[in-house]
Amino acid sequence: MPFSRPIIEIINEASVTASLPELDAVYGSATKAAPVGEIGRRLKSVVNDACYHLNREVIWAGAWRTAEFTVPAGTQGVPYPNDMDRIRSSTFYNKASPFNSSHGNETAQNWRAQKALPVNTMENRWRLGADRILMNPVPDEEAVFTFEYVSGWPIVDPEDHFKPSITQDTDRVIFDENVFKLELKWRILREFGEAFNVEQREAVNALDRRKAQEQAGGPITYGTGGNDGSVAGFFASNSVVLG
Repeated sequence: MPFSRPIIEIINEASVTASLPELDAVYGSATKAAPVGEIGRRLKSVVNDACYHLNREVIWAGAWRTAEFTVPAGTQGVPYPNDMDRIRSSTFYNKASPFNSSHGNETAQNWRAQKALPVNTMENRWRLGADRILMNPVPDEEAVFTFEYVSGWPIVDPEDHFKPSITQDTDRVIFDENVFKLELKWRILREFGEAFNVEQREAVNALDRRKAQEQAGGPITYGTGGNDGSVAGFFASNSVVLG
């Protein structure tokens, strides 16, 4: 899976338009913090805004994950993956019945009605609760489910671990590098009081072209992550096993 070059290289290239000096560090490293300075502080804010925007605009190829989780007998559900942003439609399956997708995300009204039905009349149904995926009926024996989802963690460290935000200069992003650099350019110009309209149009056009190749992201976030610490904080691949 392709990722960008280290973030410090892209920041310095994008900063040239604003005539900013090349910086040796903005975020620092795991062993050495970056010098505290006004330029670095403002650049961090710009980068964070650009990352948030691009992560919400497009479902990038590097954001897809496949999760597998085991629901013990008598247990209604399990916590979300820490990084889950939204579940991909029609990908939720009981592994014992791989050709029949489970039904969900159920509305609150349907969920209440279905839970009142006799268990033996029910197919597998699921609903996204406040902090976990809920199953109905509650399995009377261990059941294994799988689904695809979109991760909200667009940053990759040098060891290919995904994470939610940039913490060191050697981190990379899952975004198209050219789109990301153009997005940084106009935002840096705006931050430092220079004209940015031409660069902003260039960035918008580049992102629109990329959207035609990727999948446009929806405006709704169906889940959040990092609930109870029961799931690993880093995912080294696109496969996540829960429970």
